[in-house]
Amino acid sequence: MTTTFEVFVPEEAAQLKDQANALYTAKSFSDSALLYTRIVNHFHDNCPPQFIRTIYSNRAACHIELGQYHNAIEDVRNVLKMTPPGVKVEHIIQKAHLRLARCLYETGRYGDAIKELDTWRETVGNTHHTETESALRSKILQAIVMRDENDNQKSAKRHYLELPSFPRRSLRYEVKVQDRISGDTVIKYDYYVPTALCSPHPPEIPTRLFLIQLLQNHHNDVMGRRQWTCWRCSAPAVSLVHTPASYLHMEEPLVIDYAQPVCKNGGVCDLVARQMMRDEMWLVAELAKSRR
Repeated sequence: MTTTFEVFVPEEAAQLKDQANALYTAKSFSDSALLYTRIVNHFHDNCPPQFIRTIYSNRAACHIELGQYHNAIEDVRNVLKMTPPGVKVEHIIQKAHLRLARCLYETGRYGDAIKELDTWRETVGNTHHTETESALRSKILQAIVMRDENDNQKSAKRHYLELPSFPRRSLRYEVKVQDRISGDTVIKYDYYVPTALCSPHPPEIPTRLFLIQLLQNHHNDVMGRRQWTCWRCSAPAVSLVHTPASYLHMEEPLVIDYAQPVCKNGGVCDLVARQMMRDEMWLVAELAKSRR
């Protein structure tokens, strides 16, 4: 694509850029990156900064496709460093923040990735969110939760879950699947729960670990019961969003799992389901507080 600043670009550099762009379109990402590198090495000081900034941005896209996330981070940071102060609304800057967030996520720097997505939202306006950004944010948050759960799992040493001699009680586990076409379906299971968790104020970490294990142990069986349809759009479901409500202190311990089939992990229906259930559980908690 020709832009106004390319009028001042040496002809060889412009031709190399066109060739690199064509290779990228043809999914020859390694060859494309080599040509972008050639431009950087031979024409960095002889081209307008905007042109070189675009080259860094394009090479970062190649690195991402090749899984070379550390190289991509370096290129994206060069894009941001070469941007004049006060410039926030350019499309190339928006792409840079989104790509940087993706690379930080892929390299395990989840906190930094979320901060970068927050910066991206500032550049586009906090009310303008895209499916790509929302899906990436959801993946990062899920990764943070899984990391924290794994850390808690190690620190708790899984005492309440792995000791077969530990006292336990029978548990009734009900999964209420909210299918858009067939309506609500209740699937019941008999399970067990460590007695130590059956109190009005059970220990938080072991209880969370127990609920995670409970859901994981039954997820595949629930999915295999039938071809579920997405709770929101009626498309074939590929997974479930689980929201367990535990009543372990009751005479007969009970867990009710409100499961919503979703058509795409991290997609719009998934994100809306998670937000809706968070809001619902918050209302339930507030109602419980008001009755104390």
